[in-house]
Amino acid sequence: MKHYLLTGERNSGLDGDSELKWLFFCDKGKLSELWGTHRDALLTEWIKNNPCSRPWYWWVEEAPKEIIPGFENPEDHSLYPEYYERSAYQARRERLGGTGTPAYEVLAYGPAFDMGIPHPWVTKFDEDYYNGRAVDIHGNIIQTNYKEGHFKGKAIDPNDPPTFESEAAYLSRHGLLTKEEKAYLKKHPELLEPEAVIFDECDEEESETEACTPL
Repeated sequence: MKHYLLTGERNSGLDGDSELKWLFFCDKGKLSELWGTHRDALLTEWIKNNPCSRPWYWWVEEAPKEIIPGFENPEDHSLYPEYYERSAYQARRERLGGTGTPAYEVLAYGPAFDMGIPHPWVTKFDEDYYNGRAVDIHGNIIQTNYKEGHFKGKAIDPNDPPTFESEAAYLSRHGLLTKEEKAYLKKHPELLEPEAVIFDECDEEESETEACTPL
């Protein structure tokens, strides 16, 4: 569980008993309890080894959150109050540039962010399908009611991927760096360089099997 709290990566290859324990502790209430119990030790160790950044679960539990544009009015989401509360406020790093549209901005997805960066993203298939130009495995146009220009979302351009402020920049902007981290950052200004969203063709191929209605 320590590895999961620090990185968000699940340990594969668990046996049946361990799997049950995993599912039990992955309940958000249990994770919050674990984090609360071990927070100070985990943060101390993490910051010592990874200055100017924070563990994955810190982003879930403690990172400053703000309202997502388009979710300012609770009454617009009155049918799903719990979903609204869970989705409307997110820890967000500032976007600096690049080509690509987060799925929640143009498709029927709720806002979701991982360590301050939105996910998932519009794919090339989404862009083609909702503009009426997607083809099947035989190269034939998939018949839909969508026309060119209907959909404004853009897939990630691997030559110009979306870029965001770094973790160090986010923490600095919110006044969350320790005194030692501030000194470390002065010696390592490269930690303030923007971070790019990694383009993964496998993720895009997997998403082609799912269709989601555009907003």
